Amino acid sequence: EIKIDDYTYAPIRTTVTAGTKVKFTNNGAQPHNATSSDAGGWDTGLLAKGEAASVTFNRPGTYTYICTPHPSMIGQIIVTGQAVAAAPPTVVEGPTTPRPQMPGAH
Repeated sequence: EIKIDDYTYAPIRTTVTAGTKVKFTNNGAQPHNATSSDAGGWDTGLLAKGEAASVTFNRPGTYTYICTPHPSMIGQIIVTGQAVAAAPPTVVEGPTTPRPQMPGAH
């Protein structure tokens, strides 16, 4: 999981194997996103505080991303291993808002 706080990603760089779903969660007060710095790439969409989106990385390589409203925010995902056959390079899911717990639920 990559946590988005106001003006930073944590961790800034992470390594995963091909086929891994990476969750981006905005904990900051400002809306943020993670969008590929390569043209025609992927984008989580703007995430409000508490919202999350996931991106599955199916091809090995280095994926650099930024926050569109705050381009000084930069992160990087390094994907290793074999490509997932018959799958697009990236798949985005979200954004989603966590569901509140019902009183008494565990």
